[in-house]
Amino acid sequence: MDVQLPAEWLVVLRKIQTVFPGAKIAGGALRDLENGRDIKDVDIFCPISTNPGMDELVWNLFDGEDITLNPVTSYTTNDEGGDDRALHAVFILHKDGWQYDIILATPDDCDIENFDINICQIAHDGNKMYSTPAYRLGCLYHKIKVLHVNRKDRNAKRIERLLQKYPDFDLVEEEVYDLFN
Repeated sequence: MDVQLPAEWLVVLRKIQTVFPGAKIAGGALRDLENGRDIKDVDIFCPISTNPGMDELVWNLFDGEDITLNPVTSYTTNDEGGDDRALHAVFILHKDGWQYDIILATPDDCDIENFDINICQIAHDGNKMYSTPAYRLGCLYHKIKVLHVNRKDRNAKRIERLLQKYPDFDLVEEEVYDLFN
């Protein structure tokens, strides 16, 4: 993949990596950049194992900048089957005309192979872009597939938005389309 990331993205990522070395840009922004679609926001996933003091590191890193804690998703998971992710916090940073969602989560939840939707399984670690076979096949064959059904309400809304943004892609079920197995 020879897609050039905006320099601003890499500046923010490298700054975050000074505190969270395993941080990476992942998901929709990269997919949309690679496929020539409008970009809504840039997700930066920061793998952490515990939360005490981690949010303070983000505040200190961007002190004086336009950064807020997202009150809807921060420090919550739904133990009733709707969301089994262990997100510790989601910060929203506005910088250089971009919105960055800085997501502090468990290492498993930062692993692109665990992302729910095939065409979201793409990441950039600051040096190189990488993706899963499910991502590459989805883009090649213009197929969207939910691979992990652990966020049903959220996935339904995301699928609807993806199909609007990618009208040339089809939503497929496992029985019909098994290239991702």
